[in-house]
Amino acid sequence: MMLKDENGEHVIAPIHMWFGLSRASYFVMPRMALEHMPVEWQRRFVALMNEAEDHGVTTPNDYVVSIKVNGRFAADEWADYRRGAPPIVWQPGAWPDASMLDASASKAA
Repeated sequence: MMLKDENGEHVIAPIHMWFGLSRASYFVMPRMALEHMPVEWQRRFVALMNEAEDHGVTTPNDYVVSIKVNGRFAADEWADYRRGAPPIVWQPGAWPDASMLDASASKAA
């Protein structure tokens, strides 16, 4: 896929190159893997996801990932990311929004 870069030059889309010759339509990353990355990396990831959303990128809300090995369904080791952790009880207003995340970033600096 060819795109124009910030200089108006035609380039092969970096994501196209990253996917290589695979025919994959999706890139799936387990939440647990993302949460184990350094905090600054997570902040950059969240900023990029927010930027993508600002550009109109949406993702399915009810997408299901299933694992198959030799044509048979298999257990997904990444699916139970909360195993052993205390349950989270949701309360309205309890989750941090973007401004809270930005505030925590400035405190860390």
